[in-house]
Amino acid sequence: MTTLGDDSLGRAAFAKRVADLITLLAGDQSSTVVGLIGAWGSGKSTTIHFIVQHLQGSAVRVSEFNPWALTGAEAVVAELLSSIRAALPDDATTQTARERLRTYSGYAAPLLSLLPFVGGPASELAKMVAGGARGMTVHDRMKAVAELFKS
Repeated sequence: MTTLGDDSLGRAAFAKRVADLITLLAGDQSSTVVGLIGAWGSGKSTTIHFIVQHLQGSAVRVSEFNPWALTGAEAVVAELLSSIRAALPDDATTQTARERLRTYSGYAAPLLSLLPFVGGPASELAKMVAGGARGMTVHDRMKAVAELFKS
């Protein structure tokens, strides 16, 4: 089931309530995370499709991201940033943010390779920093990414 008209299990009303809550929370200046938890086959994907349909036409922008087909932290980060970039309106007001997301996805993804172990990745990171890619330190890049998501 992917459309509200296919709702044979009565999930559309719940999806509407969640969409209304998301719309209400979207006006808040703080970051909000909404999770949908359930067993495999319990209707999470269907419910998400219904929520997204209820949000169409609202001020809320939806970024769809599915990490299950990806392997490795770098691919996950690159795809996440790409999906956020794709959800931004394609106009002059978001041009800078879209460009920065594209740029920072190349910087942020390699940093995650440091989490599971230190060694080869640390060496590559040191080379990147020593090379002064675009004149920014890794710390500056991370701060710039954080600032981007604040605005």
